[in-house]
Amino acid sequence: MFEVVLEDVAIDLRAEFDLAGIYRLADTTTAFQNVIILASIRKPSPVEQMKKLITHAENGCHAAQSFRNPMPVSLKVQLNENILFDYT
Repeated sequence: MFEVVLEDVAIDLRAEFDLAGIYRLADTTTAFQNVIILASIRKPSPVEQMKKLITHAENGCHAAQSFRNPMPVSLKVQLNENILFDYT
């Protein structure tokens, strides 16, 4: 589609969160507070082709779009065919 040649791609994905919330040391959220993605690319393709490819990939990334546009998340736990928890 974009006729881009890639020699090497490495992704460094990091997330920041408050450990106090994880260990219940404070009344704080356990949610990520920041997500950082660094994509390192080696390529012989022209820069403009790479920009088009990256824009296309970013717009089509379900994970990135979900972080940017939070949506409701529900959790139901069923035990022996009975609802044990319903977080909706």
